[in-house]
Amino acid sequence: MVQSHIFPVTDTLLKVVANKALLVKVNVTNAVSQAVPDATLNVLDDQGALQLTVALTKPASLPTSMPNRPDFALAYTALVPANLVKPGMALSVAISGGAAATVVKPVVQLAPAIKIVGVPVRHSDGGDATPLPVSAASQLLDRYPVSGVTYTVRSTPINLGKPNAEVNNPDNRDVFKEAMNAVGEARNTDLKDQPDTFYYGFVYWAAYGGVGVGTLGGRMAAGWDRHGDPALAEGVRDTWIHETGHNFGLGHAPTESEPASAEYPYAGGLMGNSSRAIWTYLMSEGTAQTLRDPLQTRDVMSYSGPSYGRFSDHNYMLAFEALRASILKSAPASKTSAAPSEMLLLSGELAANGTVRWRPARQYLGTYNAPSTASHSLRVTYANGSVRSYPVALERYSDGSGGQVFMQGVPYSAGAAQIELLSANGRQIATLGDASGTRSAQAKDAPPQLQERESGGRLAVTWNAARYRYLTISHVSGTERTTLAVNHEGGGTEMDVRTLPAGGAYEFALSDGLNSLRLTRPR
Repeated sequence: MVQSHIFPVTDTLLKVVANKALLVKVNVTNAVSQAVPDATLNVLDDQGALQLTVALTKPASLPTSMPNRPDFALAYTALVPANLVKPGMALSVAISGGAAATVVKPVVQLAPAIKIVGVPVRHSDGGDATPLPVSAASQLLDRYPVSGVTYTVRSTPINLGKPNAEVNNPDNRDVFKEAMNAVGEARNTDLKDQPDTFYYGFVYWAAYGGVGVGTLGGRMAAGWDRHGDPALAEGVRDTWIHETGHNFGLGHAPTESEPASAEYPYAGGLMGNSSRAIWTYLMSEGTAQTLRDPLQTRDVMSYSGPSYGRFSDHNYMLAFEALRASILKSAPASKTSAAPSEMLLLSGELAANGTVRWRPARQYLGTYNAPSTASHSLRVTYANGSVRSYPVALERYSDGSGGQVFMQGVPYSAGAAQIELLSANGRQIATLGDASGTRSAQAKDAPPQLQERESGGRLAVTWNAARYRYLTISHVSGTERTTLAVNHEGGGTEMDVRTLPAGGAYEFALSDGLNSLRLTRPR
């Protein structure tokens, strides 16, 4: 059986992914030199009904013994289209003039199709990233344990609000967390609940070497780019696959000097060992491709290489089961079809030492969706005295710091007086109080004084930063929202908006840290 790996139909670990093209590889040996006979593959459904009959592509010659490594030049092959790869299917192979047909029933299991949105991240003084093109979807489908990949690229970047020098400081890689969190906030507010959709931020990185960050089991990640330099495209791709691997629930594989462990069975992060060595395959490259020896190739989740952006059989199946559980088998605990209402996005980071760094709360128009699983809760004391608790999921950063990030939208109609992060047993971990307490009465009551001007494809905005320190900007057109800038400070910002569709309105979310004001202005 051949999809992302080449494995025998009797393998007890790997499964065939349903609704994904399957290459059937048949090895036949013959001790006597003779003309290679024709062969036929029949594909049957779970009721035994014939779905397809196809002639197998013949090898040039038949080997006298089974090859010790995959060799498509010595094997019969046929491609089963994705729409016929279903649970319960059977495959029947008949060799002309040979014995009775051989019938096998591969283990086929459903897997989700996923969507990935590539988001260019722009520095405040330029330095645009160039996401990999949409044609990269085939490279992802080759490697991911999913039935389909829809990859789109946002034409309009998210403006990070940090200068190029700060982003490209090798000692300040936390800026990638900032980029990832900005991309994650956009995902939370711009999308309705879509567990099959992942956001990935491409950040221009001029320093040496690749860098990225993701959340374990989350739906957001960010990684480096260098203005679309073709010479670096493979490294950018491999970082992308590595970080989205964390989103699929995978931790790091060992480096070349580290032993095997309970979490990863092959020493040095290799794709196999002397007992088990499963070769990988890229469906989009066909049978003439160069196959990579698993004993000389490392899993893409290792910091050592080469990996060629591939998962070992072990990590492939871990990701397969994680995605099935998080997309196919689970649904949000609370999902509503009600009309959008005012919401407050609460987010922050819980460090390994127990301290919490809150991100500015901001208002947006949306619907409440509770997470399907949650270990913590957010207790909101509203300005009118009412108190409500909302479950919140924490996702661990992939960088080994032990930090966790949370993002959750909660209903917001009466203003907030206090927000608390609570542990599973109800213990208070941290509190976000009224940020206006340190300001003068005059500053508290001052109007936002927001003014915007669009000219020549650029949007310039000023606001009263003494009243509201932070500003997030989105473009709204009908039911579609596109976040343009997240948590800008200083009372003034400017950005390129030439790639926005015509019309619509700008949405400005001002925040003092705890409370937020949402303003909408037509273009």
